[in-house]
Amino acid sequence: MSGLPWESEESQNYIRADYIVTDAVRKELRDFFIHEWNKRYQASLGAWDDTNVSGSQLFNLEKKRARPNKTMLQSKFQNGDTNEWDCTVLFDAILYSNSIGGSLSTTEKTEIDILRKLRNEITHNIPDKTLTNKDFQTMTTKVENALGALGLSMNEVVRIKNLFASFIILPPEPAHEVVYRSDKIHEIREDIEKLRSDNDGKLTYFYISGNPGSGKSQLARQVCEDICKDVHAKDEVMFVMTLNGKDLDSLFYSYENFCRRLNCNESALQSVSSSSKTKEEKIKDLRSQISCRIKNWKKWWIIVDNVENLELISPLLPLKGDEVWKDGQVILTTQNTNAVPQDSVSTKHISLIHGMNDQECRQLLVLLSCTEVDNPILDEVAEKLDRQPLAIAAAAVYMREVSNSCPDFSWRDYLRKLEKGKRGLTEKRLQQINSAAYSSTMSTAVLLAVEKCGENNTILEHAFNLFSLISFEPLPLELVVKYVQQQEDLEAEDITPTLKHCSLFVQVCNDGDIRLHRVVHEAVKTLFNKTKGDNIPETGIQNKDRKTPQNISKVIHDALALKIRNLGSVCESKGDLDRANDYYERALEIQLDRLGPNHTNVAISYNNLGDVCKRKGDLDLANDYYQRALEIQLDRLGPNHTNVAISYNNLGDVCKRKGDLDLASDYYQRALEIQLDRLGPNHTNVAISYSNLGDVCKRKGDLDRANDYYQRALEIKLDRLGPNHTNVAISYNNLG
Repeated sequence: MSGLPWESEESQNYIRADYIVTDAVRKELRDFFIHEWNKRYQASLGAWDDTNVSGSQLFNLEKKRARPNKTMLQSKFQNGDTNEWDCTVLFDAILYSNSIGGSLSTTEKTEIDILRKLRNEITHNIPDKTLTNKDFQTMTTKVENALGALGLSMNEVVRIKNLFASFIILPPEPAHEVVYRSDKIHEIREDIEKLRSDNDGKLTYFYISGNPGSGKSQLARQVCEDICKDVHAKDEVMFVMTLNGKDLDSLFYSYENFCRRLNCNESALQSVSSSSKTKEEKIKDLRSQISCRIKNWKKWWIIVDNVENLELISPLLPLKGDEVWKDGQVILTTQNTNAVPQDSVSTKHISLIHGMNDQECRQLLVLLSCTEVDNPILDEVAEKLDRQPLAIAAAAVYMREVSNSCPDFSWRDYLRKLEKGKRGLTEKRLQQINSAAYSSTMSTAVLLAVEKCGENNTILEHAFNLFSLISFEPLPLELVVKYVQQQEDLEAEDITPTLKHCSLFVQVCNDGDIRLHRVVHEAVKTLFNKTKGDNIPETGIQNKDRKTPQNISKVIHDALALKIRNLGSVCESKGDLDRANDYYERALEIQLDRLGPNHTNVAISYNNLGDVCKRKGDLDLANDYYQRALEIQLDRLGPNHTNVAISYNNLGDVCKRKGDLDLASDYYQRALEIQLDRLGPNHTNVAISYSNLGDVCKRKGDLDRANDYYQRALEIKLDRLGPNHTNVAISYNNLG
């Protein structure tokens, strides 16, 4: 039946019927003949043994009987090997022979003659070699009835009747509505079709990676659903099968189900299951059973879903390079990519770590929450949820449930819940209605993933510990590497791939930074909490002690604080003063903890906080921060350092805005003295101090002196910046 999968449905019916009334029936007739011979002649002529000894006995009994094709039939009889007898020889030896046929019952003769007529009909009376479904069912039913009446096995007939029927077994579908990720589906379909084409139908692999909740399983489902729309079972016999690759037990049970879908021999499956072999050996035996059947399909796809340990599972999957696995493709979903091979002519990998696109996020939020489509906060919600499908679905379902009973509850209220660490509470409703597709909430799944990664890999454990010490922000990859090196004697090239291959980390485009998804960061902070022994009720996971070594390099902590401080500077330049203040406070917290209260970098953070307060109009708090910065700088740098001059200028600005002009003038004068001494009379910072003093004099009404200071500032700027600089224009304005 090698041509079956390439045929139309009616051609398939003919090929299967032909096999049944020739090969399947032939085997049963052979058993029937041997049974009838032994019943009659075992005592006198000996049991039939498929040799010429038995054959000669039958030849002698039948040599005088006249019949068509006598020479051919006599030759087969005399040879005695029933394995070489076709249906013609068997019908003659049973139905028309003197030795067997003469003593058959009327029923036996009738049923055997039915089988003969069916064989002749298939062989001689169907020139177009096609059978309708109705004719196929009628013919196979007659065969089953005849074999049953003769006491012969119908197993092979039933198996062939059900063989090669297309089937589609996909990952469980969520209980809630999902969005069609058209861009990704189109991209993946192009990739897998190119893999098939480039490899001339040989087995290829497509890997989909991503953190828990990134939609790997559902995207694999959508891709195969999309494929099946274009593949018609009547023209191409195909199947899609999903295997659970979570662990060895899950894979074994999936393979057993797969074998039964392919109509593998049940006794062989039972033998594998009851053997004393290891689980891996049993799985390989099941794979061997499948490989014997799979060649009969023209196209097939296997989804290996939810793979946690790719190194363990990969050797047990269909093998690339083995010809028996041709015409198929494996789509594999996994969290970590350590064992995912690099892209090649037969392998392709994509990551879903960045989640859905903006349009898909809004569509899913609106679809499940039943809120307004044009609500501008939806984009902010998607960003806070890192555009992860499961997190977005949970948020939308929660929003719908709450707003039904509390109409005033808004998306802004939901975001406040996230800020208060109530994410787990908002996920429970989706988990209750969606347990078939996803048995745990995203928070729980991520927490388990973090714990497992940390237990299996010390590099990841140290990296998680570092991120648990800080707020949710990207860090330079090299900084994380240096931190790990403080704990382990490893080279950077041994650390970097592990961090890049872990789907719990997000690579920030272009600037070499990495971060954690927000939900992962929450899990990390929970798992590495300072409080030892606090239970997490939903998972049973206990918090770990922080493994914060005492000898962490000050350079690392300073770089970490600097990174966060720079983020504050960006926010400040954009006018986002509250967020800038938050960053500066976080940087200060790290510096105070690691560098002590009198470090010069602490003074810089105090100055940054003073700048924000000054811009927000909180002049008393700004003055306090500037004073703290000045005290540190005077103590650590001495009274004549340029950084001290900066603090004096900052204090002068506060006093000027408060109206204390005499004290402002005093601070500006101190700054000027330091700058003249350390920077020289023509430095641009000196020009700034002259301008500041000019501002004070102008506000005090001393216009001649103000004019003098502004003129000095202008001369320096013209000399150092040129006549067309904007700062020169400021001086002209001041003079005007």
